[in-house]
Amino acid sequence: MSIIIMILLLSVLILVHEAGHFFAAKAFKMKVSKFGFGLPIGPTLWEK
Repeated sequence: MSIIIMILLLSVLILVHEAGHFFAAKAFKMKVSKFGFGLPIGPTLWEK
């Protein structure tokens, strides 16, 4: 059970980290066409 909780917490940490990249790019008026989770081979959460 503790391994599952650790994986979930790590996933949330990665999601928040990637969202930081996304919002920093938006703050500097950069075009963002894709928001993904983790590595480039991971699932795309938002694409324009």
